[in-house]
Amino acid sequence: MKKILSVLLASLFLFVAAVPSIAVTGASAWAEAEINAAVSAGLVPEALQKNVNQPISRSSVSDMFLILIEKATGKQADQLLSSRNLTIQDDVFSDTDRKSVLVMNALGVINGTGSGKFSPDGTLTRAQIAAIINRIARLTGVTTDGYTHSFTDVEGNWVSAELGWPSSVGIINGVGAGKFNPGGELTAEQAIVITYRALGVLGNKETKETKETKETKETRSTPEAEQVPTMTPESTFEIYFLDVGQGDAACVICDGHAMLIDGGSKSKSDLMYSFLKSHSITHLDYIVASHPDADHVGGLAGALNYATVGTAYCNVTSDDTEPFKDFVKYLKKQNKEITVPSAGDSFYLGCATVTILYPNAGETKTDNTSIALRIEYGKTSFLFTGDCESGDESAILKSGYTVRSDVLKVAHHGSKYSTTAEFVKAVKPSYAVISVGGNNSYGHPTSDVLTNLHDRGAKLYRTDINGDVHCTSDGTTVRFDVEKNKDIDTYSVIGGYKTYLEEQHAQETEEIIDRTIPDESADYIANTNTHKFHYPSCSSVDAMKESNKWYFTGTRDELIALGYEPCKRCNP
Repeated sequence: MKKILSVLLASLFLFVAAVPSIAVTGASAWAEAEINAAVSAGLVPEALQKNVNQPISRSSVSDMFLILIEKATGKQADQLLSSRNLTIQDDVFSDTDRKSVLVMNALGVINGTGSGKFSPDGTLTRAQIAAIINRIARLTGVTTDGYTHSFTDVEGNWVSAELGWPSSVGIINGVGAGKFNPGGELTAEQAIVITYRALGVLGNKETKETKETKETKETRSTPEAEQVPTMTPESTFEIYFLDVGQGDAACVICDGHAMLIDGGSKSKSDLMYSFLKSHSITHLDYIVASHPDADHVGGLAGALNYATVGTAYCNVTSDDTEPFKDFVKYLKKQNKEITVPSAGDSFYLGCATVTILYPNAGETKTDNTSIALRIEYGKTSFLFTGDCESGDESAILKSGYTVRSDVLKVAHHGSKYSTTAEFVKAVKPSYAVISVGGNNSYGHPTSDVLTNLHDRGAKLYRTDINGDVHCTSDGTTVRFDVEKNKDIDTYSVIGGYKTYLEEQHAQETEEIIDRTIPDESADYIANTNTHKFHYPSCSSVDAMKESNKWYFTGTRDELIALGYEPCKRCNP
């Protein structure tokens, strides 16, 4: 039987080589021959033959896979339904009445996305496509049980049980380094090649003995593996941790590809718009909204007003808050919907690998289901934990995923409920970044968090003290640059920096009861009435009421952080 299979597969690939070139646009070199063969075999609808390197929609997958089923079974759609006593339900989905979708749903091959919708313009992940191929195989009478795979990144993922057969017979491959990348978005050319290979196997009506020999599999091109991006001397990687006050926002850029992780509060929409514009980022490959809290999703509407997005991730698809509804509204304007990832999903951003570490299914409290992800660039790594709390950190550690990272974006703005000593010990960060408001009322960051980070020797950066924090990596070494206050000890301030300065100011005010006694050691003299500050030698000081004078010892940035403006006459 194996000899017969080898002959059939050899014939299949001789056919691929003999197919004349067809006018398919955008095909990669590795895929061109099989795509041409698929078109000649009548598998590919005409609309799909243009720009095949673009993501494929759910409705287009339904069109092509229904053709696959009809060819593999030798029956038309109506015959298939009739033979199984099935009927089409015209009203099953509120957003499409496409026949291929309704037939595929009736056959149990493809499902909707919830709330009575199919999301015809949405995209499919590699995991979903593997599951659909498995269902089609069973529909045509193939036994898919008993097969295994060796992918290391799908342990505990629902797709693991679906991967044995399609990967064993060579229909779908990994992405290299023993990984499958279940959450990766599928392009049209990849879907076409997978469909063509499925026809080559399913058309033979074999079961377990359709497993290919090693020699035959090695003759096949491996598109996903060939497309694995690798670092080059020209590769670049940087992260901007943006100062959005009491909120989170970070932009990761690798090899010209950009990912936005959260966007601060709604009041920061203009900031997000301006940041993307100033960096000429007109397309975001990914947006990750870690959870629907207003201080994380509020500013994403501003980002979507300037840039298009490829895939938008969040831990939920609906929420009652207005900022989240605005986020969804602007996604819909781009015909995009939210994808909820699962732990173990991974994708590429340029040549960097992004792996989802959390959430787990079943949680309801939004902070507790914050998306946590880890980025690898060369030998350097970066961990983002949203607003995860101590229980979630413990769950992440128990999951077995790698958490060791050079840079830790501290969870929940430095809340006492996160960043436990156990978690920090496991991550072993060389650097930590806290995104926090200067005058927050929560006391963030707390002394416990600062102690845990300090005890591990992490260099700490804070947006309330340092403003925007810029991180770069060459794949081996990580470097940081800050907008301001680079010499301030970031561990010395518990709670927000502006609150700390105001408290210091209040203490000094109580101590300086008689302001008629000038402090000759003061660096600046501030007018508590006009909120301007001056050099002690400025002529404006002489005209100032003594009761309004504050003899300030400290830095210029500290006064600005307190809301004071420099005098335009002496320009301190």
